[in-house]
Amino acid sequence: MRKTASTAVLAFAAIWAIAGSAEAQVHRRWKLDYTHEKPRVYTYRNSTGELENYWFLVYTIRNNTDQIIPILIDHMMYTETGKELQTDYRKVDPDRAKEVAENPRQYEPLKFGKFTSNVILPPEVEYKLIEYHAKLGNRSDGIIRESIEELKQGDEKGNRWYLNPREMRMQRFIRPGQAFHGVAIFKGIDPRARILEVHISGLWDVMRVEQYFAETDELDDITIVYENRVLKYSYDFKGDEFERERDFLALRRSPEWVIKHIGPVASKTTIDTLIATLLKVLNRWSELVRQSETPQKVEAEIAEFNLTPDDFVVSARVVQMALGRDFGYDVEKSLMDNQTAVWRMHEWWVTHKNKLAFNEITGRFEVHEEILPGTQKD
Repeated sequence: MRKTASTAVLAFAAIWAIAGSAEAQVHRRWKLDYTHEKPRVYTYRNSTGELENYWFLVYTIRNNTDQIIPILIDHMMYTETGKELQTDYRKVDPDRAKEVAENPRQYEPLKFGKFTSNVILPPEVEYKLIEYHAKLGNRSDGIIRESIEELKQGDEKGNRWYLNPREMRMQRFIRPGQAFHGVAIFKGIDPRARILEVHISGLWDVMRVEQYFAETDELDDITIVYENRVLKYSYDFKGDEFERERDFLALRRSPEWVIKHIGPVASKTTIDTLIATLLKVLNRWSELVRQSETPQKVEAEIAEFNLTPDDFVVSARVVQMALGRDFGYDVEKSLMDNQTAVWRMHEWWVTHKNKLAFNEITGRFEVHEEILPGTQKD
């Protein structure tokens, strides 16, 4: 049996599918070069005089390949404190985690703590932070704002500076030889944290297609495999929770790559976006059919979403892999022919999304029913 595979771009959800091979390389998997400055603390005084602490890091992604690469980069900050954050009863005792702390493969699923996504701040806060980092003080507010906007607009080569997550994603692609400089900002980091980690995803292809060959050397089957490679930096604090901006932050070990079946790229937000987009396209198609529009009109309207049939297939695969459920989506059929599966997917997601917890061992989101004390079991 011979099947074919194609490359698909999910611009709306930051997912990219690239063909690879288990026995022979079919398509080169891209990889972006990445560097960042050591995380730092910036204290902002708001209009009421209150002080707010923000952790931030300035980073650079560079495309040293000859391919045009989609921008999928995402930062998360993990903080580990102690028993105060050990809210998951399934986690092991901290002593066991300490025993295997030097073995990343054993330690990763045992540790406890909190993940924090990078945030988009109001311009007045973001610009103050950039002013602090770029040392743009001793000028009028208007000149400082113009300077920052010029840095964000970039130079004639296409390089740009201090892009926040939204501005970075709006670039969509990074061309060969091009570099973008961004800023990742985190709010609400526990000041008592003793260990801090920065997790960066989107630097490698997140999906590949593995080919399996029969004894006759003919292509027997093709399977899409999700592989999220995350670059992890681990830091140690050398001081107490007071005046964190003055404390020394030391790199615990060399940066390492960890494989997460489902990681920051496939968060609940991403899954929600995937399902919502499938449903939005499907609803638009149904509306046009009810209006008895011509096939040419329907095709033109759907094309405005800038999505291809391959995008819909990969979307459904990602959702099913993340949730570990088969909703009956037939990849050989069109999105319109899969409307029952999409509605089934949507109904299940709306019903269970607030009960889902990510299991780092299985790499899946799992439903966990909270049983209140005194509840009688059936």
